[in-house]
Amino acid sequence: MPEPIARRLAKRMAQLERAAQGFEFETTFTEAEVNDILRAYFDDHVFARRLLFEWGFLDRKPDGSSYWRLK
Repeated sequence: MPEPIARRLAKRMAQLERAAQGFEFETTFTEAEVNDILRAYFDDHVFARRLLFEWGFLDRKPDGSSYWRLK
């Protein structure tokens, strides 16, 4: 069941690490695919997507057309 993104840093990091496991390495995902995966984890999948990118779990093309998991 989707949950809110935690306010406390330690819990938020644990949530993001768990969600990042939903993305296989060496696979490219469209923004829609990323959203679909994150909807299973978070009620605010857009914010979660931004956090995964900003915190170095995912990378993307500058235009946001594709995403991939970082090691």
